[in-house]
This record gives sequence, structure tokens and C-alpha cells, in this order.
Amino acid sequence: MNEFHDILKYIPVYQLGLINGKLLGDGSLTIEINKSPRLRFQHRYKDKDWCFYCYRSLKDFVPLTQPKYKRDKDSRVSIGFSESVYVQSKTSVVFNYLKEKWYKGRVKVIPIDILQLTLTPEALAWWFQDDGYLLKKGGIVKKIILSTDNFSPTENNLLIEMMKDKFKLQFSLDGQNRLCIYDKRQIMYFFHLVKDYLHPSMMRKQIPTCSETGLIFPHKKRTSVYLPIKLQKPTKEIKELIHSITPEIFIKIWFEDYQLITPNHLEWQFAHQVTLTNEELLKISSIQRETGITMSEILSISIIEARKKGLSSGQTS
Repeated sequence: MNEFHDILKYIPVYQLGLINGKLLGDGSLTIEINKSPRLRFQHRYKDKDWCFYCYRSLKDFVPLTQPKYKRDKDSRVSIGFSESVYVQSKTSVVFNYLKEKWYKGRVKVIPIDILQLTLTPEALAWWFQDDGYLLKKGGIVKKIILSTDNFSPTENNLLIEMMKDKFKLQFSLDGQNRLCIYDKRQIMYFFHLVKDYLHPSMMRKQIPTCSETGLIFPHKKRTSVYLPIKLQKPTKEIKELIHSITPEIFIKIWFEDYQLITPNHLEWQFAHQVTLTNEELLKISSIQRETGITMSEILSISIIEARKKGLSSGQTS
């Protein structure tokens, strides 16, 4: 542990976390006999803006050379070559330290202890933008994949435990030894953590926005709502409840206090038929897009929060 605190004399812990995020993704350390290691990361030319952004974010903390253009013969593509941009560092005690943590001989391994201390939501976003995939079918998000197939299943299971402990993210391993999230709520929570750190050049890895999904509601809609309590005047009381909701505050409360809740915990016992306006539906939809939860869950949690404030369901407006 003293060794870790010693290295912080040379680099802030936040930037060390970003480098670790890079090493989880497309970054590596050069390993040569009798030579000090250097950091290197390379991206296809299409993602040159992302490469330059990473360079600019780190250059004041570790000695990096400016990104350079690279062209390689590649028979897999019709033009016969591939283009990329890469960054390679000079030597540094920071990279000497990271080599001892990240490599056994020439094999890259997972330093769980250091990741536990340094991995931040932004470092997680760097990892995702380097080596992550967002699988969509018909505009619907199906799963998030982090390519970890170069590590052992044992190491990946340690990563899964760390991600659960540090971020409350519940990954699992797929058949290709990659970390995956399938659950819609967890997918939305993942993007809640990383969305502020997604570079514009990586927007292809962002979830679809409202405009992209073309969301349209009728002027009014009759729908069923399931709640933990029975309302005497469902339409009136639910409209008052929706009116009392501030989407930004609700979303914050959801991710801080309720994100791991299961539907069973809400004890939906009573069904209510209500007619809601376009404006009311859009308000609920704005929360659903950010959280992935149902209208019944949104209203049930709002009732729970109102009770915490000492309000009855009929006093929530």
C-alpha cells in the first residue's frame, strides 16, 4: 500500500485511474528485455478524435508523444490497407509501477487491488469507449459488452465482483469470456454513470435519444397502473402524483436509493385504470428513458417518497 501512495507523488490518483481504464481497453505497456516500459494506445483513424482527446487528458501528467498516423497493409479490407493513429510515451516511474501491477512476464493480468483504488466512472467510460460494445436490435438496446476475453475467467470473475462492489453494476460472463450486462435497468444505470464522459466521436455507443426513437403519444391514453395501495379516486390522485414529480430529482433518487430494488419489493397489489394526457405521459416517459423502469414503478416509488415526507397519497400535489 505504501508503494501505491508513493506513486501518487508523481501522478494524481484520478489520472492514474484514467490510465488504468486505458489499460483495461486499448492501452498496453511495451515489455522489452533490459528496457523500461512505455505506454502505448492505438485507435483506428476514424476514432482519431478520441485518440487525441485521451492524449490531451494525460499529457500533462505523464510524458506522451503526440499522436502519429500509421498505415498498414491489410488484405481484409478492399483498399488493401488500414489506417490508425497511435500514441507512445517516453519512460516514467509511473509506467515502471504499472508494469509490476499489470504484467506477469509478458502476459497482461488484472490488478484488482489497484483498480479498486483508482477506477472512477470516467475511467470506466474510457474502458467502454476503447473496448466496449452496445448491442442494439431494431433501435432497442439489448446488452452492453466489455471485451475481456484476453483475461482468464478467474480474473474476469474478480472484475465482476469489483464492479458490483464499486459501482453496483451486475455483469456476467458470456460464452466468449466477455463481461456483459443484459438487464435493462442495469444498462440504464451503466449509462447514468458514464454518459457525461462519452466523447462526441463515440456517440455511436450511446443509447438512442427520444428524437432517435421517434416517441409519439396520443392526446390522451387510458392505461393500467399497479400500486402498493388502493386509491379512492385513481385518476385524480395519480394526476396529482405525476404533477408532484420533478424528473431530475426522481432520477437522482432512483439511482442513489432504489436502483437495486426488484419489482417484488414494491408489492403491487392494486390495479387502477386511469386516463392520462400527452403531457403527463411524456413526463413519465422522460424518467423511463433514463431509468428503464415502468410507470407503475415510478408512481410506487413516488408514493414511498411522499410517505417518507409524512404525506398521504392525496396530499402529493
